Amino acid sequence: MLGSKPVKIIGAVDDTLEKYARSVIESGVPLNSAESTQWFNRAVCTILHREWPFQTELCTFPPGVDIPVHRHPNVATVEYLVTGSLDLIIDERPTTSRVPIQLLDRLAFRINLAEPHSVEIGNEGASFLSIQEWHDDKDLDHIGHNWEGTTYSSDQAERLHARAE
Repeated sequence: MLGSKPVKIIGAVDDTLEKYARSVIESGVPLNSAESTQWFNRAVCTILHREWPFQTELCTFPPGVDIPVHRHPNVATVEYLVTGSLDLIIDERPTTSRVPIQLLDRLAFRINLAEPHSVEIGNEGASFLSIQEWHDDKDLDHIGHNWEGTTYSSDQAERLHARAE
């Protein structure tokens, strides 16, 4: 458990993704499938929990990384910063223009299904939980494999190309 305060959703719809996000943060991430780690250049993402259609992934990026505009065509997410700093731009607007989700003592931001976004990682790097709801009938996978737009790294681009063949 990351804290003892109840989770409050501020100005957001209380849907299944946000209920799952609330349970992950309030109760702790159930580590029933921490089996899959994927490196994307110097970034690493580890799947901590899977329970269709939900998944929680811990993503860690080194300082100063820019993740270009992209979208996840089959995934809606709640992004919860664990440590470090980042600037998240959603649909060409900084997150300061959005109503955040209050999860315990931190703010989280929702990225809707297929919504374009980009990220600038701060000078100390960043780790965040990507709390996901998948909207297709494919097997759950790393969020970096459900991607449209400019890739973060050449190895990610090669992996996506190989999967498309």
